[in-house]
Amino acid sequence: MKTKLHLNLLLSLVILIISCQSEKKSIENYIKYNIGLEYEDKFSIIILPFDACNACIHSSLSYISSNLSVLNKNKLIIYNFLSLKSSKMQYGEELFNHENTIIDSNGKFLEFDFKHNQPMIIQIENEDITKIENLDSSNFEVLLSKLH
Repeated sequence: MKTKLHLNLLLSLVILIISCQSEKKSIENYIKYNIGLEYEDKFSIIILPFDACNACIHSSLSYISSNLSVLNKNKLIIYNFLSLKSSKMQYGEELFNHENTIIDSNGKFLEFDFKHNQPMIIQIENEDITKIENLDSSNFEVLLSKLH
């Protein structure tokens, strides 16, 4: 009985590890094909899905639009938005027209089997993903301020 329980736990652990690696790999593939991991030696990518937590998206976009220097050496990916025109009016044309803002209006992000639908910051160093942090309405200012 104990052996069966241990085998089930081991199998569950292996599946969890594989799925986490798969998730990271899908993010990495998206970045390779749409940005390039060699963009800078060290940079971050801010990912904002508009269909996620409304307070998280609003807080993050408001902060970035007021602190555009966050985008000087980092990338911003926006996807799943309903109206680009109203978003530009709300957060400013400069944010959406910035050279480091990627507007994924064709849903390419979703083609990479990425199931994480929350705002996040992905840190890349020497062409390798080193950290993924979720953005929410309680931590967005602290995390985004580190990107200047």
